[in-house]
Amino acid sequence: MSRRAPRFCVFLSYAKGDEALAKQVAAAFDAQGLICWWDRRMLHQMNKERWTEEIAFQLEQVSAVVLLVTQKLIDKGGESYCREELERAAALGKWVFVILEPDFDDIGRETYWHSYLAGKKPQIDYLHELSDVVDKVGDHVSSRAALALAPLAIDLQGAVAPAAIRMAIQRQAQYLDVPSSLTVALGSAAQMQFLLVPSIVDHTACGHGADDEEARSAPFFVAAHLVSQGVWNGVLGLGPPRTAPNLAQTRITRDEAMSFCGAVKRATGLDVVLPTTRQWTSAARVYMAGHGTRTVRRNVRTGAAPAPAIAVHDARFAANGLVHVLGECWEWTADNLAPGRLGDGPARFGIVRGGSRAVIAEEATIETERWFDVAGRDDHVGFRPIFRIAVGRASAALNSLAG
Repeated sequence: MSRRAPRFCVFLSYAKGDEALAKQVAAAFDAQGLICWWDRRMLHQMNKERWTEEIAFQLEQVSAVVLLVTQKLIDKGGESYCREELERAAALGKWVFVILEPDFDDIGRETYWHSYLAGKKPQIDYLHELSDVVDKVGDHVSSRAALALAPLAIDLQGAVAPAAIRMAIQRQAQYLDVPSSLTVALGSAAQMQFLLVPSIVDHTACGHGADDEEARSAPFFVAAHLVSQGVWNGVLGLGPPRTAPNLAQTRITRDEAMSFCGAVKRATGLDVVLPTTRQWTSAARVYMAGHGTRTVRRNVRTGAAPAPAIAVHDARFAANGLVHVLGECWEWTADNLAPGRLGDGPARFGIVRGGSRAVIAEEATIETERWFDVAGRDDHVGFRPIFRIAVGRASAALNSLAG
């Protein structure tokens, strides 16, 4: 059988008579973007030979198997087809998640399926609460997907041509079933563009984690622009800004930047946060590839005074679509300065990246990091959010947001 199957699926195994419960369980997985395969979805249209073939195929494709253990299943001696499905799952190395009815306890561990599978030593989790099962399966699916992405990671140890980067972005977008770029509506006519940062291996990672032999990042989306005053006011319901709406929103504390991310998360359902220093570095390296830091145009100091602020959407200052990653504003990250580097005073210092128009051009590089009081306000400190991808989930939701 040769065809493309949905990735990162869950296979649902249950006894006849438990269809209503199976439907409820499948709906819970679907609500979290986890594609749950169960036989009532399509097998009613198939003959017995096709039925057997389809089940075998789906068991090969899924990341995990969920078994519903109810009194009906016990009374029927485990149903022969459930035993066959679990034996095949164990032989394929699939993780089995067992949902026990609330009045079952350790007795569930002593019944038929455990003895059938013990010789094959499968990984089995026994759980009662459906929400716990959904969360654990989601984590398992995401970790397997992250491992599967490893061969697609871009190695930035040496020079990488922009065309190779673009190809890798498109390849990973297709693999993850997400767009490579999307525009997210934030209400009050505000919107932001986000770009996919693919999984990379960066041997030159700086900042936190720089001592690692290599920094392998998971894919995520990064805002193409700094948050502007217009977007800031639109998301927070503050009305039109008094100054130019396309200028970067500055003079905000890091907590305020995090609160903005929380507001966007509530409005969109996306996991919007400030980037870590490593994530900021990954985004900068991917979208600055092929553009030497001395040749990229940056809005930094050229004389005694800082350069004037410019619109955050000014395409003249874009490098492969990521605007102002160097220059214009320092950008808040989620990381703090290591304790003790500036004494043991009460102030907390957060890492900022990217340089600003208040510094000289040589200091606005991908490697440069500075620190700033997280409760402080400065004309030259802004931010750009990211949102993380729950790999294997929500691809349909992301595609529906694509602009």
